[in-house]
Amino acid sequence: MASKKTLNQDNLAALGPERLAAILIDVAAGNAEIKRRLRLELAERTGGGDALGAEVGKRLTALRNARSFVDWQKRREFLKDLDQQRVMIVDRIAGTRPDLALDLMWRFMDLAEPVFHRVDDSNGSVGDVFHTACDNLATIAVMARPDPASLADRVFTALSKNDYGLFDNLVKGIYPALGETGVDRLRTRLTEELTSRPGGGALSRERWRSISGDDSLLGCSRSRMPATSSRLPSSCMPYGFISGSR
Repeated sequence: MASKKTLNQDNLAALGPERLAAILIDVAAGNAEIKRRLRLELAERTGGGDALGAEVGKRLTALRNARSFVDWQKRREFLKDLDQQRVMIVDRIAGTRPDLALDLMWRFMDLAEPVFHRVDDSNGSVGDVFHTACDNLATIAVMARPDPASLADRVFTALSKNDYGLFDNLVKGIYPALGETGVDRLRTRLTEELTSRPGGGALSRERWRSISGDDSLLGCSRSRMPATSSRLPSSCMPYGFISGSR
């Protein structure tokens, strides 16, 4: 049997809510991470998912606007803060407000470029957070069921700015949310991109090949899409499926 002095949930609960609240206020006064977490919990308690989403949104804006360099000594704390926002979106908002969670997750992914510019990611830990968030984004999109054409446009924009390779697996995961309408829209956008590039589109072909990572995709056509499904076979993702319309 654990000692009554052991730090566990039962022993802490025995202190009572007033005593625990006083301790948390005292600890939070010198700890920004705990203070932010308490604000998130209070926001959800008072206003549910909408209020929690607003609080997460404020933090995402603050992270995007920050300019100070995060050195190795502060990286661990920064990563905890960053991943906490992702977890809140996935675990606490998506269940009741998947539409709000999807918007927040797109905003989270938009943090990648400014974050990489000011954080040393030599060990890949920051990239891991964003790769996980991209997988979460695809799952939430299936839950939220947004307008397929609008979703396709946003996917296209993400692929066009995929400088860090964070969206390499996005198309595969988000196909169920795109549906046939979204797939058609994405194919149109990709085709326009290929044909509008100077020099016959060679550079853009290389661009989409780098996203797909597979030269064999160039031979895939629209006719290979199953008639009973809005999803394309894996051999058509995410670039080669447009070649049949060229």
